[in-house]
Amino acid sequence: MVNVSVKRVPKMKLQQEIEDSQVAGWSLKSQNENLAILSKYGGWGTAGWHILIAICSAWWTLFIGNILYAIYAHYSSKQELQIKADIEE
Repeated sequence: MVNVSVKRVPKMKLQQEIEDSQVAGWSLKSQNENLAILSKYGGWGTAGWHILIAICSAWWTLFIGNILYAIYAHYSSKQELQIKADIEE
Protein backbone atom coordinates (compact mmCIF):
# COMPACT_ATOMS: atom_id res chain seq x y z
CA MET A 1 0.00 0.00 0.00
CA VAL A 2 1.35 3.38 -0.96
CA ASN A 3 1.30 6.23 1.54
CA VAL A 4 0.45 9.43 -0.39
CA SER A 5 1.27 12.94 0.85
CA VAL A 6 0.27 16.17 -0.88
CA LYS A 7 2.21 19.42 -0.59
CA ARG A 8 1.00 22.71 -2.04
CA VAL A 9 3.48 25.42 -2.98
CA PRO A 10 3.33 28.68 -4.94
CA LYS A 11 3.79 28.07 -8.66
CA MET A 12 7.05 30.00 -8.79
CA LYS A 13 8.57 27.75 -6.07
CA LEU A 14 7.55 24.42 -7.61
CA GLN A 15 10.91 23.66 -9.24
CA GLN A 16 12.85 24.56 -6.08
CA GLU A 17 10.63 22.29 -3.99
CA ILE A 18 11.18 19.40 -6.43
CA GLU A 19 14.94 19.87 -6.23
CA ASP A 20 14.84 20.04 -2.43
CA SER A 21 12.83 16.82 -2.30
CA GLN A 22 15.27 15.04 -4.60
CA VAL A 23 18.15 16.07 -2.35
CA ALA A 24 16.16 14.59 0.56
CA GLY A 25 16.04 11.20 -1.20
CA TRP A 26 12.84 11.32 -3.27
CA SER A 27 12.85 10.11 -6.90
CA LEU A 28 10.94 12.08 -9.53
CA LYS A 29 8.35 9.89 -11.31
CA SER A 30 6.54 12.49 -13.39
CA GLN A 31 6.19 16.23 -13.72
CA ASN A 32 4.17 18.82 -15.59
CA GLU A 33 3.79 22.56 -15.11
CA ASN A 34 1.47 22.28 -12.08
CA LEU A 35 2.22 18.90 -10.50
CA ALA A 36 5.21 16.73 -9.64
CA ILE A 37 4.97 13.16 -8.35
CA LEU A 38 7.91 11.79 -6.40
CA SER A 39 8.38 8.43 -4.69
CA LYS A 40 10.58 6.89 -2.02
CA TYR A 41 10.90 3.28 -0.87
CA GLY A 42 11.02 2.35 2.80
CA GLY A 43 13.69 0.62 4.82
CA TRP A 44 14.63 -3.04 4.97
CA GLY A 45 12.63 -3.99 8.05
CA THR A 46 13.19 -3.71 11.78
CA ALA A 47 15.96 -5.46 13.66
CA GLY A 48 13.46 -7.03 16.05
CA TRP A 49 11.53 -8.76 13.26
CA HIS A 50 14.74 -9.91 11.58
CA ILE A 51 15.94 -11.46 14.85
CA LEU A 52 12.57 -13.16 15.44
CA ILE A 53 12.47 -14.56 11.91
CA ALA A 54 16.07 -15.74 12.22
CA ILE A 55 15.37 -17.51 15.53
CA CYS A 56 12.23 -19.18 14.17
CA SER A 57 13.36 -20.17 10.69
CA ALA A 58 17.06 -19.60 9.98
CA TRP A 59 18.05 -23.20 10.68
CA TRP A 60 15.61 -24.58 8.09
CA THR A 61 15.64 -21.84 5.46
CA LEU A 62 19.25 -20.64 5.64
CA PHE A 63 18.10 -17.03 6.21
CA ILE A 64 15.89 -16.97 3.12
CA GLY A 65 13.04 -15.90 5.43
CA ASN A 66 15.03 -12.83 6.45
CA ILE A 67 15.76 -11.94 2.84
CA LEU A 68 12.09 -12.28 1.88
CA TYR A 69 11.04 -10.16 4.87
CA ALA A 70 13.56 -7.45 3.92
CA ILE A 71 12.27 -7.34 0.34
CA TYR A 72 8.65 -7.25 1.54
CA ALA A 73 9.37 -4.43 4.03
CA HIS A 74 11.23 -2.41 1.41
CA TYR A 75 8.56 -2.51 -1.28
CA SER A 76 5.45 -2.48 0.93
CA SER A 77 6.37 0.79 2.65
CA LYS A 78 6.62 2.88 -0.51
CA GLN A 79 5.74 6.55 -0.12
CA GLU A 80 4.51 9.00 -2.73
CA LEU A 81 4.75 12.79 -2.56
CA GLN A 82 2.62 14.98 -4.81
CA ILE A 83 3.78 18.58 -5.03
CA LYS A 84 1.02 20.77 -6.46
CA ALA A 85 1.41 24.36 -7.59
CA ASP A 86 -1.24 26.75 -6.40
CA ILE A 87 -2.94 28.18 -9.46
CA GLU A 88 -3.52 31.87 -8.98
CA GLU A 89 -6.79 33.10 -10.39
